Amino acid sequence: MSQNLLMARRYAAAFLSVVQKNAQLELVMTCILELQSAVAKHRELQEVLKNPRLRVHRLPIFLALANQLKALPVVLKLLEVLDKNDRLRHFVDVVSACQSIAQEQKGVVVGHVYTAQALNQESQVALVAAYKKQLGKEIQFNYHVNPDLLGGVMVQIQDQIWDASVRTQLQTMQSTLRGG
Repeated sequence: MSQNLLMARRYAAAFLSVVQKNAQLELVMTCILELQSAVAKHRELQEVLKNPRLRVHRLPIFLALANQLKALPVVLKLLEVLDKNDRLRHFVDVVSACQSIAQEQKGVVVGHVYTAQALNQESQVALVAAYKKQLGKEIQFNYHVNPDLLGGVMVQIQDQIWDASVRTQLQTMQSTLRGG
């Protein structure tokens, strides 16, 4: 997971440096977020992204979707670069990294919270307050539901992960019992 995130951050940083030179950051961010949302809703594309044998179909589908959304030329170029380097399947990660970097430049840290069930508003506010106090910075979380965690929470902020999930605790316990 962290290697994909590091790769995504490298592509995002390079992409944003080009975008910022052209003073198009807000417009481009809106464009790639719309495309990311469309990708999430596009079942056929999800299957193509997962299946390595269908790699040759990725770019045409992405470009058709991007053109349908009237994506900017710089976004189309990003898709082409990602495809050329066999990274198009990580588009969603690259967009998330772009969002994180853009927010960091505004002084806001973007993190991800993974839980087995959706958190209520009260829990979300408490989590933001706790990490804001710990980091001393404004923080914005993206919340994800992952039933495989069984319970608890896993928080990722940049390259740090705090894992208090039941799954990890059970794995640790299993490892301890086997070793001792």
